Amino acid sequence: MSKAYVTNYKEEPQEGGKPTEVTMEFDPASQNAAIWETRGQAEDACRNYESLPITISGRGACKGFTVEELGPKQFVVFCDHPSQP
Repeated sequence: MSKAYVTNYKEEPQEGGKPTEVTMEFDPASQNAAIWETRGQAEDACRNYESLPITISGRGACKGFTVEELGPKQFVVFCDHPSQP
């Protein structure tokens, strides 16, 4: 398993009652991750991401989103996912 850090998250409402389209981007390096200023904000993001059916490049589900503290007021979110063979 490898860490996949969230770098970008975007929701786009669709017309005609279709489900909202969600785009997420990941990076294996924590220094490229999106930053939350508080642990609470990052934990809220984790709960939101857990409710979505996320896969990375078809290599398996991305679940178990976790907060990691990089420094003062610097919290990032990652999930463990299957590494590329």
